[in-house]
Amino acid sequence: MRPRIVLAIVPLLLVVGAVATLQRHRSPHPFRVAIEMDVSYGPHVSNLYDHFQPVGAKGDPLVIVIHGGGTSGSTRADRWATAFCRALAADGIEAWSVDYRGAPDAQWPAQVDDCCAAICHARKLGHREVFLLGLCVGGWFGCAAAREQRVEGIITIAAPLVTPDWDHRLRGRILGDVSPTDASPFHHLPPSEPPLLLIHGTDDETVPFTHAVSMQGRAEAADRDVSLLTLDGFRHNEPPERLVPASYPAIYRWLQDHSAALGIR
Repeated sequence: MRPRIVLAIVPLLLVVGAVATLQRHRSPHPFRVAIEMDVSYGPHVSNLYDHFQPVGAKGDPLVIVIHGGGTSGSTRADRWATAFCRALAADGIEAWSVDYRGAPDAQWPAQVDDCCAAICHARKLGHREVFLLGLCVGGWFGCAAAREQRVEGIITIAAPLVTPDWDHRLRGRILGDVSPTDASPFHHLPPSEPPLLLIHGTDDETVPFTHAVSMQGRAEAADRDVSLLTLDGFRHNEPPERLVPASYPAIYRWLQDHSAALGIR
C-alpha cells in the first residue's frame, strides 16, 4: 500500500492553555504539519503508522504514540492518539501513531512485538532519540517493549501498569494463559529503565489511579527517573479537547528535559 500524504494546520483547540507554558525552546507559531498515512513498519497487515512530520523541523526526537483500546477495535486513527501527534508536530516534534495486532486475534506478546518492531524501524531510519507515549493499554505495551528495545523515555496516560488484570475481559482476550504478573511492568522493571512520566486521572473508573501511584513508588524504590502528573477529577475517557490541554504542557517540558536534541533547539 502506497503511503498517502496530506498537509494540515493543527487546530489551536488542541493546544489551548499550553501557550504560556511552552515558550522555552519553541517557535512562537505552530509548525505546519505534513501527515503521511498508511506507512509500513513491519511484516503484518496491521503494522502501519501515520507519520506526523512538522514541515521545516529536522532530526530528533521522535515520539511513537501507541493507542489504547487493544480489544475494542481502536486504531492509530483514534482521536486521542491523533490529537497528541498533532500537538507534538505543531511544536516541531516528529510523531508516529502506530497500529498493532489486536486481541483476541493476536494475544500477548504480539502487541509488544509490534511495538518493538516500530522502535527498530525508527532506528533503521536513523532516529537516535525515540520516546514512547502510550494511552491506556498502549502504555502497558510500551513499558513492556522497553524491556526489549532501548528507548529514551516513556510517557503513559491512564495505563494499567501494576497487574493488567483490572478487567477480566481484557485479561482473557489479551493475555490468554499468561499470568498477569508475568506481563506486569510493575513486577518487571528492566535493568536500565528509561525515564518515565506517568499521567493519570484521580477519578479513573476503568484503570484506578492507584496504578500510577504504585508504579511511581516501585520506580522510586529502584532509584529510577520517574515523575507523576496527577489530573484531579479526570476520568478514564476524557475527551482529547480536555485531556490534551491538561497534560500536553507537562509532556513538552518533560521531553525538553530528557531530549538532548530538543533541549538545544
